[in-house]
Amino acid sequence: MGFEGRRLPPALLNICMPVLLLGIVHTGGAAARTSEHETLQRCRYLQGRIEFYTDRRRLGGKGAQMERWRKSRRRFEREFRERRCHRYGRRLQGDR
Repeated sequence: MGFEGRRLPPALLNICMPVLLLGIVHTGGAAARTSEHETLQRCRYLQGRIEFYTDRRRLGGKGAQMERWRKSRRRFEREFRERRCHRYGRRLQGDR
C-alpha cells in the first residue's frame, strides 16, 4: 500500500516543503565545495607540471627532447587556461 492517489494535507505540505528544500540546498553546497577543492587540487598539479617542464627547458637538451617538453608544457598550459586556474591566485601555492 503506497501513496498512489493520495494527497498530503496542505498543513503538512507547509511544514515539509521548507525542510525538503533546505536539504536540497545544503547538499548542493557541499557538492560545490568538494568540486571546488578538487578543481583547486587539479590546478595546483597543472601549475607544478608547467613549472617542471619550464625548468627542464631552461636546463637545455637535444632538440627533439626540447620539442617534446615544449608540447607537454603547452598541453598543461591549455588545460590551466580552460579551467581558469588563474582565479585561485595565491591559493595555488598551497603548502610550498
